[in-house]
Amino acid sequence: MKLIAILAFSVACLASSVAIAGDAAAVWELKGQKLGMTKEASLALAPNATCKEYAPGVDMCIDSTATFAGSPAHLVLKFLDGKLISVTANQLDWQKAEEAGAGLVQKFGPADRQAARSTHVMDRRGTISSTYRLWQDGDIALAVEPFEDVKEGNYFASVDLSDTAVHDQVWLPRAKGQKVAASSDL
Repeated sequence: MKLIAILAFSVACLASSVAIAGDAAAVWELKGQKLGMTKEASLALAPNATCKEYAPGVDMCIDSTATFAGSPAHLVLKFLDGKLISVTANQLDWQKAEEAGAGLVQKFGPADRQAARSTHVMDRRGTISSTYRLWQDGDIALAVEPFEDVKEGNYFASVDLSDTAVHDQVWLPRAKGQKVAASSDL
């Protein structure tokens, strides 16, 4: 009898941990922005955003007055048929992105993938170090990505929360005027 109770408890624990892991993306958000929000609700959180329609139902809004992790940032919101499919805080200082990444680890747990990146800079800064972090749940991805613009000598980073399949297979092609499947087909 005890063995059956232990096995039942173990199965229940395993089932609940699978359910929690499968719902990880449901709690992910950046600056209060959650994927699937209506355009109206999203823009209420970013009232200084200016929007451009690329094609019917394909919009991008940018708030260049936003902040992220206490640093100036451009908040880029992408909408498909009135629903938020991507939110990006970009043009972040590498150090601020590192702080944001550490904060996201505290908020959402360890990243699924992580890689340190260091770049030697020929000025007073010496070496710049930052960590690429990626959390992923199916097609939903949350990434902290450091970038280097070698031509301009700029070092910056972005934090991005996106439904990658919808963005890449529907939003981008429709923004370019291509005919694609409806977003509900993904």
